[in-house]
Amino acid sequence: MIPSMTIAALFAAGAAAGGGGGGGGTGWNPSDKTSNVTLTNSDLTAAANTNNYEAVRAVKNDFNTTVSAKYYWEVTVDALATAGDLLLGMRRTSDTISTGSVWTTGNYALWRSNGNYYANGWTAGSGPVSYTNGDILMFAIDTAAGKLWCGKNGTWNNSGDPAAGTNASFTTMPSSQDTAPVFHTDNDAGNDQATLVTDSGSMTYTVPTGFTAGF
Repeated sequence: MIPSMTIAALFAAGAAAGGGGGGGGTGWNPSDKTSNVTLTNSDLTAAANTNNYEAVRAVKNDFNTTVSAKYYWEVTVDALATAGDLLLGMRRTSDTISTGSVWTTGNYALWRSNGNYYANGWTAGSGPVSYTNGDILMFAIDTAAGKLWCGKNGTWNNSGDPAAGTNASFTTMPSSQDTAPVFHTDNDAGNDQATLVTDSGSMTYTVPTGFTAGF
């Protein structure tokens, strides 16, 4: 069972104050990615095929604890490289998207394809919930509570329950720090590809009670 990770220090180092402004949109952001990330399918599908660190954040980039909102979205894993890992989750928007900078202490909350959680530098919580080609990943965020839930193929990790507010994968997100969903590759040898699903009509699983489909 993957333990909950406290990330009170997430995004704290060097971050500018947020406030929930800006954002909007539903896909990956072509203006906020590394050069080797390719976007297709109306910017909903991201792919990277280099032996490097690559990333792209979503257009919706103002997830912030000062604004009360609950969102649910899915990510379909289309392809995984034979070496390295894909990471999905949230990343601070004030952090430069440039290659490799994601690992700066305090700027991310990521679920890795090998089953690990990463937050606040290289602090990790490990467990059996890995993912692979064809899996549908679920994410739910309660901005006011500072909680992020992760799940796979209809089951929330760590027996999480977003509707009840219990057993979140990541907890205590800091105040006044804008974050965004992120696709990130970790020194992969081969192709990683994932599709962001924010349209309720295209989602596979039930949106948790009290949450909004997409963002």
